[in-house]
Amino acid sequence: MDFWEFIDLLPPVVFDVLELIIPLGIFAAILLRMFHDVPKEHRPWHMIRRRLTGNLTKEEMKEKQNKAQEKIELKLMASNFAFTNVPRNLLVFAIFVFMLSFAVIYLMISPMVTDDWTPTEATIVETGITDMVCQENLQGERCFYSGYFPMVEFSWEVDGVSYESERYTFDVDSVNFSYQAQAEAWLEDYPVGSTTTAYHNPDDPGDAVLITHDLMEAYLVSGNWLLQIILSIACFPLPIALLLTVRQFEKALPEHRGKRFKLSYNSASKGWGLANEDEHAELVSQARSAYLKKNYDKYDEEVVESALRMADAMDMESKSVSDGPKTFTILDGGVEKQFTARSVGDLLDFFENEGTLYLEDSREKGRYIVFVYMGEIDGDDHLQVKEFNGDELVLDESVNMERNYHRALAILVAALEKSTADDGQWWD
Repeated sequence: MDFWEFIDLLPPVVFDVLELIIPLGIFAAILLRMFHDVPKEHRPWHMIRRRLTGNLTKEEMKEKQNKAQEKIELKLMASNFAFTNVPRNLLVFAIFVFMLSFAVIYLMISPMVTDDWTPTEATIVETGITDMVCQENLQGERCFYSGYFPMVEFSWEVDGVSYESERYTFDVDSVNFSYQAQAEAWLEDYPVGSTTTAYHNPDDPGDAVLITHDLMEAYLVSGNWLLQIILSIACFPLPIALLLTVRQFEKALPEHRGKRFKLSYNSASKGWGLANEDEHAELVSQARSAYLKKNYDKYDEEVVESALRMADAMDMESKSVSDGPKTFTILDGGVEKQFTARSVGDLLDFFENEGTLYLEDSREKGRYIVFVYMGEIDGDDHLQVKEFNGDELVLDESVNMERNYHRALAILVAALEKSTADDGQWWD
C-alpha cells in the first residue's frame, strides 16, 4: 500500500481535524517568531497564564493595585450622588435623548420609505452606464465617483399626466458595481422600450422609483444606524455606571435605601444644591463607611487605607462651616476680598496658589491661615500651611496635596473649631 492509498482510507473526520490544526499551527509558529526576541515574562501567553493563576510579577501586582485604587476612588467620588435623584434623572435624560434621536431619524428617512407607494406601469426610455453619479437625497446632494452605475430613464403616466425621471432608487450604493459587465448584466432587466412596474408617491405622482425600500431598508440605506450606535455609546454607559455604583452605597444602608434628596436650583445662591445638604452628607458618610467595611477583604490593605483616607477627606470636605453659607475674608495679592462658603471644601477650592484666610472678623488679631503653593516636590504638588493666632505662629507644615490632601483639610477643620470654640456653633 503506497502513501496515497493510505490517505484515501482515512475517514473524513481526520481531514476536518487537520483543516483546523494546520492553520492554528501556522498561526502559532508566526507568533513564536514574532515574539522570539521578547523576554519570556513579557510574552502574551505567559502574561495571560500568570493572570489566570494569580502568579503575578511585582510590576503586574503594582499595576493591579493601582487599577484597584483608581476603581475604588472613582466609586467614592460617585458616592456623592447616592441617595439623590441625579443618577436616575441622568438615565431618564439619556433615554429621552436616545428616543428623540429615533424620532428625528424617522422623520429624516420617512420620505425614503417607498414600499407603500402606488404601483404603475412605466416605460424604459433610455439606459446607460456611468462612473460618476450625483443624486439629490434627504441629506443634500451626494456624489459617487468610483464604480459603474447603471443609468435608467423611465416614464409613467398618472391620471393622463406623463412624467419622466432618472432617479430610480434612493440607494445609489446598491447599484454601484465593481465591473462594467456587472452593470450591463443588471441593465438586462430594463431593455429600452420595455415596460416595467414603477412606484409613485400617492401624494406626489411626479415622484417615482423602480426600486422600493421598507422602513428597515431605508434605515440601513441612510446610514443613520451608525449615528444610533454612537448615541447609545455616548448616552448610556455613564448614567448606568453611575446608577449601579450609587446603588452599592445605598444598599450598604438598607434602612435608608429609599431615601432621596432632590437636587434643585436655589435662586438665592444662584446655584444648584440639595434641600438638606448636611443631612445628605452625613448619610453618604455613613454609606461610604459601611461600604468599605463590607468590602474590606476585596482589596489589598494599602488600597483600603488609601480609600479610607480619601473617604475621610471627602467627609471633611462636605462638612458645613456653619448653619448656612458663611462669608469669609481673604487676602489675595495684597487685596482683601470676601467670598461665601458653605463647606470646608469650598474654603480650599478658593485658593489657586496662595493667600490668607481670616477665620475671625478681627483679621490679623484673630485666628487666620496662610496658604503658600510650593510647587512640585518629587512629582507631587505641595502646599505650605501656616496657622496664626494673632501674632503667634501655631502651626507651620508642608502638605503633600497629592498623597495627603486630607491633612490640609484636617488643619483647616481644627482651626475652624478653635475659632468658634467660645460660641460652640461649629462642628457640634
